[in-house]
Amino acid sequence: MGTLRITVAGKGGVGKTVVSASLARFFGRQGHNVLAVDGDSNPVLGVSLGVPLAQVAEREPIPTDFWVAVEKIGVGRVAILTDDPEILTERHALQAPDNVTLLAARVEANEGCTPAAQVRSMLGNMLGRHGFDRVITDFEAGIDEPATALGGFFNPADVLVVVTTPNPIAIQTARKIIRIAREAEVPSIVGVANQLTSGRDEFEICRGFERAGVECVARVPLDETIAHADAAGASPLDGGHSSPALDALLALAQRLERDAAVSAA
Repeated sequence: MGTLRITVAGKGGVGKTVVSASLARFFGRQGHNVLAVDGDSNPVLGVSLGVPLAQVAEREPIPTDFWVAVEKIGVGRVAILTDDPEILTERHALQAPDNVTLLAARVEANEGCTPAAQVRSMLGNMLGRHGFDRVITDFEAGIDEPATALGGFFNPADVLVVVTTPNPIAIQTARKIIRIAREAEVPSIVGVANQLTSGRDEFEICRGFERAGVECVARVPLDETIAHADAAGASPLDGGHSSPALDALLALAQRLERDAAVSAA
């Protein structure tokens, strides 16, 4: 199996960052070389991974000229990195627990129109082709980044994980993201029902995914372990014990791994 590229998206506040961090660390614990990319304009993926924000702030900022377009015979115009991938990784990324490398550095001020979050996503997906077999991108909340950056060369996601809570607006946003992903021809789209408190919650979310033609592959209960870690500015994976939500997210990682193995066979 080659590199598995997973992008996590959803409305703000649905818990997609915790989902992204959990997938990254669970994959890392299985021996994978994982690159976790913070594609959000409020880059806090490091907190959920167990990396202090102060350490992220110390990384050298990412320039916007890290790539150039070149012409290749029989292929056309393609983008290539302007520097060695290992040098770029050492310069702008840092090590997180469980064999995860985090790319969350700020982006140099520039006169271009590409948001900083998309610049990180672009660099992350290009670095992901060199030395990593799992790339997890935590997308910008909402539909703007999926609409402009999902699919194609710079974010060629193999799997889009759409996260929602029982909130009707969150479900509506999830369905919009799914439509965008289909237009971008993302190969696989799955749903995650998060922060469940009742069977009714589960029913409403699963019905929303079903209407969008997407399978809900994980049902994650509302969990005090996640809430307490968030309030403390810490990773819920560093508590040294399991919880219902973490168990569900581990099962999600295992499901994605199985599906990828079947697709590659």
